[in-house]
Amino acid sequence: MKAASSLALVATCALIAACAKPSSGNSQVGSSPPAPAAAPQPQPAQPAASPYGATRVVKSRDGTFDGQIVGTPAQNGKFAKLQIGMQMEEVTALIGGPDNMSRHETGKRWIPFYFGSDAQRL
Repeated sequence: MKAASSLALVATCALIAACAKPSSGNSQVGSSPPAPAAAPQPQPAQPAASPYGATRVVKSRDGTFDGQIVGTPAQNGKFAKLQIGMQMEEVTALIGGPDNMSRHETGKRWIPFYFGSDAQRL
């Protein structure tokens, strides 16, 4: 019984410590808050260097997001016709089907009330 009560005491202390507000490092009472730092200037997106060739950032077909193209496709080749944001059926119609494909469920499949799109991967 003594072990159970000491375990409960340790668990309670751990919960209280986890809920405590972290110190901001300014322990003086009544001092004014520090002035906010100047907002950093937004930097244009720089594509990461790739060992596979030239990399460029392009807009999707509908313009809602940016995608990255790595390498330089052959002119008038199958891959030159691909665009960011295409559906899998469109890609398959342009360049053909894959040689090998597998599907597996992610751990998010078993989260109750998860309605996201990452429950399975292809």
